[in-house]
Amino acid sequence: MIKLNSAPTVVNQLSLWRSGLGCIADKEGYMMNAESMAMLNPVTVADLLGVLCPDLSRNRQYVTQVTADSRRVIPGSIFVACPGVHADGRDFILDAVKAGAIAIVVEVPLTPVIKTHLDEAQRQGCLVIEVQQGREQLGLMLSRFYGKPSAQLSVTAVTGTNGKTSCAYLIARALEVMHQPAGMIGTLGWGVASHLKATQLTTPSAETLQSHCAVFRDQGIQSVVLEASSHALDQSRLSGLNIDRAIFTNLTRDHLDYHQTLDEYFESKLKLFLRPELQHAIINLDDPYGPQIADRMSKKVKVIGVSTSEQITTFPTCILQSSEVSDEGINMQVSTPWGMVDLQSKLQGHFQMMNLLLVLPVLVLSGLSLKEICQAIALIDHIPGRMECLGGHTRPRVVVDYAHTPDALKSVLTHVRSLTKGQLHVVFGCGGARDVGKRKLMGAIAEELADEVILTNDNPRDEAPELIMQDICSGLVCPWGVSIEYDRCAAIQKAIAQASVDDVVVIAGKGHEQVQIIGGQYHSHSDVDYAQERLNVWTTPVSDIV
Repeated sequence: MIKLNSAPTVVNQLSLWRSGLGCIADKEGYMMNAESMAMLNPVTVADLLGVLCPDLSRNRQYVTQVTADSRRVIPGSIFVACPGVHADGRDFILDAVKAGAIAIVVEVPLTPVIKTHLDEAQRQGCLVIEVQQGREQLGLMLSRFYGKPSAQLSVTAVTGTNGKTSCAYLIARALEVMHQPAGMIGTLGWGVASHLKATQLTTPSAETLQSHCAVFRDQGIQSVVLEASSHALDQSRLSGLNIDRAIFTNLTRDHLDYHQTLDEYFESKLKLFLRPELQHAIINLDDPYGPQIADRMSKKVKVIGVSTSEQITTFPTCILQSSEVSDEGINMQVSTPWGMVDLQSKLQGHFQMMNLLLVLPVLVLSGLSLKEICQAIALIDHIPGRMECLGGHTRPRVVVDYAHTPDALKSVLTHVRSLTKGQLHVVFGCGGARDVGKRKLMGAIAEELADEVILTNDNPRDEAPELIMQDICSGLVCPWGVSIEYDRCAAIQKAIAQASVDDVVVIAGKGHEQVQIIGGQYHSHSDVDYAQERLNVWTTPVSDIV
């Protein structure tokens, strides 16, 4: 065995191993092999597969890992082989067997080639179990493997086109401020709100979700809030999670490269609210899809509506009574089922009022009083990459926002326009290999609402940036009236350099992100950091000097 430099506790090391680090150390600090791991984490084939195949209910062979990724298989693993979006896991059955898998759970129907692979797996002593809905079974097995962690947590899931990250962060940060640390999993990362670790997906894989929940449980955290993307709901990544509360923010055009139609997109979102274990649903009634969700849910679910205007409903509703929005933040008075509340927030943007309305019931259900909620919200001065403001006073103001949909871009520019004394500049692009149809819509919105438009690369990925620009420009009335600068840093530099002290520069699309994806390569980049760098050396434009 290999000695580690330090000796973490068994519980913490088990959590790290479960989180995908692939190794574990005992209390002496020594690296442990798969056999030792099985002894420490005694989950058996019977525990995981007995419900699928009663013949295995007496099989006490230890299981070291459950995975749908053949590259993560270690000796003692159960490999779940099912079709994916970009690849078919059933094509890698023999790779999993070679790596030491003891059982293959395979989704039917099977092709002749897959049957041949399974015959070979059995000849090598591997168990084979055929199932329907392999991804559903993956989540359920993972939950059992980790000891059903979400059943020991209070889990809130947020879904919608825009606002998921803001709502999730507000809930997690407010609970943390009030000394009730909550776990968070979403676009900004995972962990507690003040110390998030980076993630690649809004909603990670079932394996990652369950392992993160196990870490939260092992750390004594009692509440978790996560973002539930339409992709994750469609691909059953949330299978096996026990979700207590669900929030619906809104639904506008996005991801139609994947869902094809808005109706399909909506049906994916709806899945969150049809879960049998759901106890509460918090619904934005101002969005036309909100009442539809409320009507289609089980009567067992307790619905709480939120709205910016009076509503006639059969369920409790939080109603915005009055509000004031300025460059200092938001003041709002809300009538709730628990009494009137005056919320004061440092957040920027009219649209943040709906996010604040949506999180209010969750915080009440989490045990906070209205007074504690007001105190917590007042202490949250920003959400990373969401209407994040830089500069101002003796320099132009710069607003960095994640807006990457037509509705989000319109909301940001409309709000900033209302507070801009001078010219409004916008720097944005559109992601490659994503919904093409929204590009021209975003171009038209930018042209209508901003005085100066600079088009640049977002995350072009493997798509030609020139084609993305053509799509954006197809929505412009005067394409010659915008600037195109493919280098994002150069575009930001240009916008800030030409801005006057009373101007505002909106940099949209990437928000908190720390990388830019070009041609499949990841390049270090932060809109916030680079914008601040350019503001630090800003001087009054020559055109402003008399």
